[in-house]
Amino acid sequence: MKKKLFTLIELLVVIAIIAILASMLLPALNKAREKGRTIACASNEKQIMSGIHMYMNDWNSWFPANWGPTATQGKAYPVNIRSYVQGSNQLGDADTKCKNKIWWCPTHMRTALSFGQWTGYPWINDMSYGMSLVLFDRYGWLTSIGLPKNTQHKLTEVSKPSTFLCITEAANSSTKDPGSGHHTVYNAYVNGRHGAGGMDISSGYANTGYVDGSVRAEKALYLQMTPYKDEAPWFKKFDGRY
Repeated sequence: MKKKLFTLIELLVVIAIIAILASMLLPALNKAREKGRTIACASNEKQIMSGIHMYMNDWNSWFPANWGPTATQGKAYPVNIRSYVQGSNQLGDADTKCKNKIWWCPTHMRTALSFGQWTGYPWINDMSYGMSLVLFDRYGWLTSIGLPKNTQHKLTEVSKPSTFLCITEAANSSTKDPGSGHHTVYNAYVNGRHGAGGMDISSGYANTGYVDGSVRAEKALYLQMTPYKDEAPWFKKFDGRY
């Protein structure tokens, strides 16, 4: 008895069915992968927030300084807290690359324009997590909304730490490209990397660390609200002083 062989039409039908099943499964797999990257990103921020709190415990509740326009005016916050963050204390001031995974969201690493640069003293380009300029504004960019330049704040000044933003996912202030990042952040530069599909910085979610140490995903559009609105997380009052 001859064995029955697949006809060409039957083979094509089988291939078509496999293709349909794959097209149905791939989006679910991609969502699962992105969910995993989002969880890893939140874990990074938890470690960073723990490092910031340990720094404040040692420095009389002061938030870490975060950059200045010249090398003599201070270092970026990752440099200031690196000895408190697991796995990053080997990074020296003169290191040319910031490749430590703690400072990089896994989603960002897939789309990054470049690896972050440690340029000797204050500056780190394109790292994932920026610290709020409200907590330490070396630039003087926020004087227009009533925050004095070069004012460093203490943890004890924050009246509602669970709703006061400390760090979040950042885009470069010059390009606002979803593949970019920065070590400082303000409302216009929040980078909604998660669930955005790389479209633009406003279309997704950003993992966000609050002053109390909690981390949660927020809509980028929410974080990009005008910062001095009462409901925005950037401008909660410093014990009524602002």
